[in-house]
Amino acid sequence: MISVPVAFIFSFALAAILVWIVTDHRRRVGFLPKLTLSLLALQSVLIGLRWTYDFRDSLLIQATLATLIPPLVLLSMRQMVSTQAAKEPLERVLLYCIPALVVLVSPLLNLTFVDWIIEAVVIGFGIALVYLGMSKDIEWRDRVPFAGVLEASIAFIVSGCALLMSALVDVAVYYDIAQNSGQMAAQIVGIANLIVLLCLVLGVLLLNRRTDPGRLQDTPAPAGLEADTAAEPEDAEELQQARAALLEKMDAVIAERKLYRDPDLSLDRLSRKLMIPSRQISLAVNSQRAMNVSQYINLFRVAEAAYLVKAEKCSITEVIYEVGFNTKSNFNREFKRIVGVSPSEWRKGHDSGGNSPLEKFQEDVSTDLAWEPVQALAESA
Repeated sequence: MISVPVAFIFSFALAAILVWIVTDHRRRVGFLPKLTLSLLALQSVLIGLRWTYDFRDSLLIQATLATLIPPLVLLSMRQMVSTQAAKEPLERVLLYCIPALVVLVSPLLNLTFVDWIIEAVVIGFGIALVYLGMSKDIEWRDRVPFAGVLEASIAFIVSGCALLMSALVDVAVYYDIAQNSGQMAAQIVGIANLIVLLCLVLGVLLLNRRTDPGRLQDTPAPAGLEADTAAEPEDAEELQQARAALLEKMDAVIAERKLYRDPDLSLDRLSRKLMIPSRQISLAVNSQRAMNVSQYINLFRVAEAAYLVKAEKCSITEVIYEVGFNTKSNFNREFKRIVGVSPSEWRKGHDSGGNSPLEKFQEDVSTDLAWEPVQALAESA
C-alpha cells in the first residue's frame, strides 16, 4: 500500500484553504499573504519528498524557501494589521529578500556559510515577530478591531515562536547527525517542521479573520490624513491644551454618533470616521486619559451599558451586543474593571465602593453635551 506523507496531506489541506480564500471575494486577501501561504504549501511538499523519499534534487529550492518565508510572514502579517505597513515601498520588501537570493546563487559563488544565513534569518525574524506581538502600542495595529488586538498579538507571538522552534530543530538535527549519524533526523525534521508550518499558517489565517479589509473601507480617507496634522505646538502647555481640546471634540462626536457601538471598530476606522489622524487620537487619549484607545472606547461602551443594565429594560446579554462588545467574557471583564462590580451586582444595586474609572469618566464628560445622547438613550430604553 502506498503511504502518503503527512506533509503532503498538510499541503493538500493548505491548497484547499488557498482556493477558498481566492474564490471568496468577500475577504479580499492581499497578494503577500496569498504568496506566503502558497510557499508554505510548497515547502511542505519539499519536506515530504526530502525526508520520506530521500529526494535531494530540491535541496537548494528548499533552502531558498527557508530563507524567504520568514520575511514574507512578517511582511504579510504586518500589512494585514497596519495601514502604514501596507504602504511600505517595494525597495524595503526586496531588501528583506536579499538573503534568499544569496542562498539561491550560493552554488555559483561557492559559499560555505549558507546554513548560518538561514539560521540568522529565521532567528532574526522570529524575534521580530515575538517583539511586535508583545508590544503594548496598538497604533501599529490600527486595522485590527479593538476586540481582536489580543488575538493579533497572539498570532504574532505564535508565528515568531514557530520560527524560533525551527531554528532549534536545525540544531537538534545537527546534533543527531554528529552523535547518531542522523538516525533520528528524518523524524525530527518531518514532525517538527510540520508543526512550524502549521503555526505559521494559523498565524496568517487568524489575522485574516480578524482584519477583513472589506470592513475597513466604509469611508474614504480625507485628504491629507496620511500626512498627519499640522505641526504640533512647541510649548508643552500649549500642546497639552491642544490635545485636551481634541479629546473633548472626540468625546462629543463618539458619544453623539455612538461610534463605539461598532463591534469591528479599529483605530484606522475610528480615524476615518473622526477625520483625525490615528496618531493624534492615540496621543490625545494617552496623554489626557492615561490609557490606550481600546480602553478609551470601552469606557463609552461600559458607560452606556451601566445605564442600560441599571434601567432593567433589557437583558444583560442584549446590552452586551447593543453597546458594541463581541463576547460576554470580554464585556464582564471590562465592566468589572471600569465599574468596580459585575453587571449582575450592578443591576442589584451594588456600587463600586469608591471612585471607579466609570465615575471619573462621567465627571470628565459631564460638563458638556457629549454625554447627554448616551444618557438619554439609556433613560428611554
